[in-house]
Amino acid sequence: MREAARIIAAFYEHDGGGDAARYPVELNGSPTLTGLSEVNLRQLREDLHLAYIAVTQIEGIIDYEVEMNQAAYDSLPDEY
Repeated sequence: MREAARIIAAFYEHDGGGDAARYPVELNGSPTLTGLSEVNLRQLREDLHLAYIAVTQIEGIIDYEVEMNQAAYDSLPDEY
C-alpha cells in the first residue's frame, strides 16, 4: 500500500486537481504541467501497474468484508 501512496503523491504533486493530464491548457489559456519537462513512460507503466495491484487488493478486502457482513446478517434468526 506504500507504493500506491507514493504513486498518488507523485501524481498529486504535478496535477493536484487531475485536470492537467487531460487538458493541455487551463481555462485562462495558460499551459498545464509547466514544471514537467519529461515523462519516463517505462517507469510510469511500472508505477501504474503497482497502483493497479494495490487497488485490486483493496477491492478484494472490501469484497471480503461485504461477504462476511452478509453472511452474518443471513445467519440471524428470522425475527430480526
